[in-house]
Amino acid sequence: MTENTKKGGRPRGYRPEYVQLAHNYTLLGATEDQLAEFFNVPAATVKSWTKHRPEFADAIKRGKILADAEVANSLFRRGTGYPCTEVTTREIKNPAGEVTSYETVTVTSEMPPDTDACIFWLTNRQPDKWRNRIEIEHADKRESSTPDQDTPATPNQNDAA
Repeated sequence: MTENTKKGGRPRGYRPEYVQLAHNYTLLGATEDQLAEFFNVPAATVKSWTKHRPEFADAIKRGKILADAEVANSLFRRGTGYPCTEVTTREIKNPAGEVTSYETVTVTSEMPPDTDACIFWLTNRQPDKWRNRIEIEHADKRESSTPDQDTPATPNQNDAA
């Protein structure tokens, strides 16, 4: 074996440009498994890159944080309502029915809050106050069904006669 000969196993194939690619793909919501598929490597290889290459791990972390923040912002807006602007174009016709020009109309309306988004937000952000189920603590105060040997039996009313 010469000095330049690598030991057996699959080549790792890491390249510095993977940092930006991983960041961009996690901005779109990609998971580690999806990154592995994207880079055409096993998931264990992506985990190894993340462990041994801090710049790669940081790119993934930053991408996930930004993507999660964007989704959280969208959920928040959906839960609280937001203004919505719609631009439409309509045809202006002459009396003969021919199109003579086009008119652009901008309409701004208010989207109302979505109660499902509110519930989802609150149950995840404040689970102690907004959980979907109520936990009831039950304590069984009854003793075992067989009487103790030391405890005298209570007289039965039928025995008194």
